[in-house]
Amino acid sequence: MKLRKDKSLDELARVGNVAQFVSYSPGRVRPHQEFSRVAGFDANHQFQNISEGLRVLLDRCPEGTLNLRSFTPDNPRSRDFHYGLADLAQIEALVCKMSGEGLYVIANETVDVADGGVSGVIQGGVVEFAPDDTPRCVEKGGTASMSLGWGLSLLKTVYSFPVETVDAGRGRLEFSIHLKPRGWRRGHTLMWEYEASDSAPAMAALKWPNRFSRLIGDKTFGLLVADLIGLPVPRTTCISRRIAPFSFGQPTFSNEVWIRTCPREQEPGKFTTAKGWLDPFRLLAEEDPTGEAISAVLCQSAVPAAFAGAAIMDAEKRIVIEGTSGEGDSFMVGKRLPERLPE
Repeated sequence: MKLRKDKSLDELARVGNVAQFVSYSPGRVRPHQEFSRVAGFDANHQFQNISEGLRVLLDRCPEGTLNLRSFTPDNPRSRDFHYGLADLAQIEALVCKMSGEGLYVIANETVDVADGGVSGVIQGGVVEFAPDDTPRCVEKGGTASMSLGWGLSLLKTVYSFPVETVDAGRGRLEFSIHLKPRGWRRGHTLMWEYEASDSAPAMAALKWPNRFSRLIGDKTFGLLVADLIGLPVPRTTCISRRIAPFSFGQPTFSNEVWIRTCPREQEPGKFTTAKGWLDPFRLLAEEDPTGEAISAVLCQSAVPAAFAGAAIMDAEKRIVIEGTSGEGDSFMVGKRLPERLPE
């Protein structure tokens, strides 16, 4: 038997961080408080009345607004749903109205899913996620899909803090990551729902561009994947439009750097790549004034190169290596023909 939505949140909050909430069941005269998780209060603290509970919850919400979700005990799917409410009197009136209709109500903090973080699902050893959406993003396509270990490692690199979730096993765990602390435990990871399952381990579909690679830029995502699988990536700092700078890769012990513009999707030769430091903000303003094409600027440690080039797979699935002597920047943008390379 499935637990009531508020009861399942109470169970999840025992082991992790959940969005702040207070839940109510229908009462004879006034709604009756069931569960609560409010920052600064003990688990399931009983407030003196509905007004106090909603006021305290509203005061502790980073966005300063609440959502109201109503349901019946036999069906956890939402009935009436109200988003982003800021007026305490209106919120209390709606809770009383829905309760009077025999509905259970959960009041929870509004969570900004467009804050530069991601939402997603962990299931069967695979994590899928995307920015600017709820965990239901996995039903829309275009999500990043990776093995759980790789995905959590990549997200820790990008956001500089670990993803704090429970072991989902074969079950399905909905989560979200946020740049500023949220929820009852004031953490960066929220857990939204867990469903037990006997499903077999899933298969990750690692491919890009996807919605997350567009957030940090195509080159950034590709280099992160290369770093994850153990390839020697030069030390790289990503200066992104939407999230704080982060770094990864190995030092090259060179005192020189390369500046690389990082478009949302691969566009070889269109935007600047230059040896030596350039003002990244000026570069963004000049080459992408609308902010729609370039997601980030990369600063990479230089590699003193005797030869440089590229390895690609041809139509017959054979590796083809082409390049030139030196650092290869002219070759990579088509200004220099490939040379005969030593074996």
